[in-house]
Amino acid sequence: MRNRIFKKSGEISESDSKYASVSGHADYVTTRPTKYRPWSEIAMREAMNDVYIHGVSISKSANVHGIPRSTLNDHILGKVLPEAKSGRPTALSFSEETDLVDFLLHSSSIGFGFG
Repeated sequence: MRNRIFKKSGEISESDSKYASVSGHADYVTTRPTKYRPWSEIAMREAMNDVYIHGVSISKSANVHGIPRSTLNDHILGKVLPEAKSGRPTALSFSEETDLVDFLLHSSSIGFGFG
């Protein structure tokens, strides 16, 4: 049986092998998935301004602002819109969702149960 050992990327040392033996079981050393899109939109705008205005290389700007180089490159080349959201589009618009919540809260407050 293989057990996965999760470590933060900074905690994995060169002595950690891909498969380590602990109590007779082969353990797989990996990193826990990081938060999706860990940079802010402000950092992305600043990184893009460094490239456009100050002539800084994409790699250097990406490193300074903590953005993956390929992601910054995609934004610079216009492959990704800055306001683009990942994933499927929502089934309800924001206003429809707000109206539904208001309706359900009102119905609940007058004793109309859903169930």
